[in-house]
This record gives sequence, structure tokens and C-alpha cells, in this order.
Amino acid sequence: MLLLDSDEIEQVLTPQLCLDALEAVFGQLGHGQAVNMAGREVVLARLTDAEVPGARPGHAYHGLEVQSGTVPRMKTASLRVKSDVLYWPEVDGGFRRKKHPAAAGGLYCGFVILFDTDTGEPKALMPDGVVQRMRVGATSALGTKYLSRPESHVAGIIGAGWQAEAQVLTLDRVRDLREVRVFSPTPRNREELASRLDAVIDADVRPVSSAEEAVAGADIVHAATNSRTPVLRAEWLSPGTHVSVISMQEVGEELLASATTVAASRHHDPKLSYTVIADGFAEDVHEDEFQPGWWHNRAHWAKMPTLGELIDGRARGRTSADEVSLFINMGAAVQFAAVGAALMEAAARAGVGREIPTQWFLQPYAP
Repeated sequence: MLLLDSDEIEQVLTPQLCLDALEAVFGQLGHGQAVNMAGREVVLARLTDAEVPGARPGHAYHGLEVQSGTVPRMKTASLRVKSDVLYWPEVDGGFRRKKHPAAAGGLYCGFVILFDTDTGEPKALMPDGVVQRMRVGATSALGTKYLSRPESHVAGIIGAGWQAEAQVLTLDRVRDLREVRVFSPTPRNREELASRLDAVIDADVRPVSSAEEAVAGADIVHAATNSRTPVLRAEWLSPGTHVSVISMQEVGEELLASATTVAASRHHDPKLSYTVIADGFAEDVHEDEFQPGWWHNRAHWAKMPTLGELIDGRARGRTSADEVSLFINMGAAVQFAAVGAALMEAAARAGVGREIPTQWFLQPYAP
């Protein structure tokens, strides 16, 4: 069984490897040739005695989340597990989702196990963070590849955190970027991200002082924030703009209505995501399940084509240069199986990682 750490994953997980693996698996998902857990399951327990910086006393939570998917052609299934200390502070009139690094050494806990579908054995174990951010960025980039105008060259990025950087690195592989504007409400964050990106891509990357400035006249707009309230306005967008978001709550109903073409990374049923709270309060938890919003209306989802349908041509993307298109990147657990399988092959070629006994995870009893 292969064991990889985050540094080893960063050595071999390139934006192109991730794009190739995901483009293939979303095409398979669209034809029922791969299987994805329909929603997610999260159990939250209120931390009544813990002191979490930035959280009101008694209003932080432990969250345990599981996701799974299977790619038969790769003979790989995946299980992702996240164990987080969470809270939802109010910032600038809206709410954000924050994770506190409460594990030993100020670290976070999340990992992926890959299984061999022929034998049922586990074949790899790895932390989920690097794969997580790259698979989110690559999925947004694929949505942009199939929905934006091919001649799109100017991108506005809302957010300057862990996810935003991967959005640009993968987007740069599907469009010829010449200008990238980065906005975060924290000046230092947007300046540092713009500097890092400017050093590794050919585009002119610069920080800007408002979301509207980032969006104005842009061909492509990607939002990658932890906001639980809308971060974009329809009136900021020019004709022909493509918008991509990684959270449903980043989009207001006005922008949803103004977009001519709206697609999602996968089929979604709002009734199939489950969050259960132990000894806590729904008003603390600013997630989709507990907040009023357009995303509870099944009629919206029923008419959205999926990324897989766009890839295999069963759904059409934009039909004119002036359309505003919107891609809702909800992620899919099957991404971890596809990227994980490709990652194992890349690790073998590079000679990174180490083996641990598979027998540690097996038993003579039928559970």
C-alpha cells in the first residue's frame, strides 16, 4: 500500500495531470461509467468547552465528513474523510466558513484512501489538501474550457486563498491568459498571490482594490472564496463574460437569472446532502442546508447541463459571443479516485512515496 505525504504529492501533481484525469472521469460520469456519492454526509458536534480563536465561545463545531466515488475503468474507488474544527464568523456583513488548525502542531486532518475494486484492498493513503485544491481548480478550468469564449484572455479572480491560486494555475492551461486581476478584501493576501502567480505564468498579474474592479471588462471571472453570501453582482459583468464559482452561496439569484447558460459540475439534488448537528444550533451553521436560497429549488438544477454532458457533446455550451455563462463547481467525490489513480502512476515514475503493509488494513473476519 502506497503512502504519500503532501510534499510528495506537490512534486508530481501538475495542473495538466489533474485536468487530464478529470476531463476523462467527468465524461465517464456523464455516461454512468463512473459512480459518485450523490451528496455528502456531515456530522457536527458543538464544542462547548473549546476555545477557538475567532469563534464565539460555545459556537465552534467538530465536523466529520465523508465522500466516496468509483472509477471502474481505473479499477479504483476512493473514500475521502475530513475531520475539522469549524466556525462561521460574520465578516463584512456576511458569513464565512473557517477551519481552525486544532490538530497537533497547528495542523488540519483530512485524507483519502484509494481501493482496488478487483480485490477490495486499500492501495494508497494520502492527505487530501493538495489534491483537493487542484481538483477544484481543474474542475473550474474545465467548466471554463467548455463555456467561455475561446478568445478569452482577461481573468478576474475573487479570493486570494488556498483555492484561488489553483484556479489560476489550471485556468492558464485551458485559455491563453494575458491579464489576471486578483481581489481579496485583505490587501496583503491579494498582493502576495498576485506576486506568486506573476512569477509562474506569462500573464500580467496584478492585485486590485475591489471585486468590481476585478470583474469589470473581464472575459472570465472565477470566485474562490469561503464566503457564505454572494460575492458577485450581475451588473458588474460585461456581455460574453464567463463566471465560475465554487460555492452556490457565492451566487445571488439575480446573477443566476441573468446568465443565459448555467451548468454544474454534476447532477445535484438538494435533498441528498445531509448535515446533522449534535447539541448545537442550525443558526450557527451557515451552510446550504440551513440557509434560505435559490439552491433549494429543484427546478433550477433540473435544467442545468452537467460538465460531463458538455464534454461528450450531449449538451450545448454558449451559442453566441454575447452570452453570460455560469458554471457552478460543486465538486464530485469521484475526482479523488481519478486524480488519485493518476497520482499513483506519477509517484511510481518519480520514485516518491513509501510502502506500508497492506495487511495492517485487512482481517480474517467478514465485517
